[in-house]
Amino acid sequence: MLTRRLVLASGVAAAFAPQALAGERLRDHAAGIEAGLDGGRLGVAWLGPGGGTWTGHRENERFLMCSTFKAFLVAAVFDRVQRNALRLEEMVTIAKEDLVAYAPVVEPKIADGAISRLELCRGAVSLSDNAAANLLLRDIGGPAELTRYMRRLGDGVTRMDRTEPTLNAHETPEDVRDTSTPLAFVRSLRKVLFGKVLEPQYSELLLQWLRETGTGAARIRAGVPKTWDIGDKTGTSNDSIGATNDIAVFKVPGGRVQMLSVFVDAPKLSGAEREAVIAQVARNVVSALV
Repeated sequence: MLTRRLVLASGVAAAFAPQALAGERLRDHAAGIEAGLDGGRLGVAWLGPGGGTWTGHRENERFLMCSTFKAFLVAAVFDRVQRNALRLEEMVTIAKEDLVAYAPVVEPKIADGAISRLELCRGAVSLSDNAAANLLLRDIGGPAELTRYMRRLGDGVTRMDRTEPTLNAHETPEDVRDTSTPLAFVRSLRKVLFGKVLEPQYSELLLQWLRETGTGAARIRAGVPKTWDIGDKTGTSNDSIGATNDIAVFKVPGGRVQMLSVFVDAPKLSGAEREAVIAQVARNVVSALV
């Protein structure tokens, strides 16, 4: 639940036209919410239909990606699959040494000694399996290769430097490793899902796994009507770091696809409070679209 201070800061989101949202209104709401974060930061970017309309708050500031990068990692794997450099049905050898904290898909397969690359991709997106992500990073040649993939998408901002779980923390506030910006993220997400950089079978598979995501029920999904078509990818650090993120694609009934990214950097708040912030931002956006 939102704390009293966050409710007071965010106010009640009134219905307003998307044109107004694209200007000052979303920024005003986000700034109000941020005022209740005890010195924390809130990054928001909303990308409207067709990608031509956008607005945000701290949309060009860097935030730790945490596990949100996994959506792009799987896109990079698909890029190699469609170029016949990798095969989804191929079995990948795994061992106990591959396990890291939170591996709900990989850990049960250790006794078998192998898991399909298809299972790794689905587990990395829908369940945010950290070991699966590391194995896929190894498949594509390491974190630097994911950065290169993002550059080929035209994303000059997003960078990948480390593996799970070390990518979820920074040594100093100026550390830019494993970061992106809210605006870069929504633009790149739109490209991999709808920009024809992936063959339809792969972009549709990635979208389906985003729909199946089981880690974001209290974030953007909590602010979007349950009847709407939505997919998302979450990212979370430990509480001492205070990063809680979500990126989503959703469709207004009878309308077109929208993109939304919300990055919360607020170590003085609890994890539940940070999730509530993300849900509030989503409700503010939704109020403009219905």
